[in-house]
Amino acid sequence: MTREERCQLAIKRGFSYDAETGDIFNRYGKKSKPNKSNGYHEMCITVNKKSFKIQGHQFAWYYEYRDCVAELDHINGLRHDNRICNLRPVTHQQNSWNRANIVTGK
Repeated sequence: MTREERCQLAIKRGFSYDAETGDIFNRYGKKSKPNKSNGYHEMCITVNKKSFKIQGHQFAWYYEYRDCVAELDHINGLRHDNRICNLRPVTHQQNSWNRANIVTGK
């Protein structure tokens, strides 16, 4: 299942997103919190007893633009900040460069 298909299914099953706050809500309307030790949101949907994971920032981007991009950068470096104004599509090289600069403080 592609990332786009996973995002479409999550929307169909009732997951939602608030672009202003960056909050992601499960199908019961409950706000999800970052659940990965590295600070990212990760969603899980099940189809025919098989689980598929979706990164929260990828879901947020798809929810707003109905488009999947290969990589997204959290502009302020905060992985839990999924406000749409804090996300931008980047190449793998740009994302690696951004991570390196955040670590070194440049």
